[in-house]
Amino acid sequence: AGEIVNHNDVLVDGSLNLPGTMPIHASQLYAKNITSFVTYMCPEGKINLDMEDEIISGAMFTHNGEIVNEMTKEALKN
Repeated sequence: AGEIVNHNDVLVDGSLNLPGTMPIHASQLYAKNITSFVTYMCPEGKINLDMEDEIISGAMFTHNGEIVNEMTKEALKN
């Protein structure tokens, strides 16, 4: 554990904290995207689930107890 080993020309990464080795910029970008989405979805601090809005409806999986995302519906049929 905690080692990077070369076995038959294959690198096996046994790092103990793999997420900690990821670039900080990726985490910052993810945080900015989530903040932007929540700010967009909650103007003036109130949630706005406008199903006609392509961004909001595209990010929604369920609404009022029903699955509304078509790809999710199809995946659950199988």
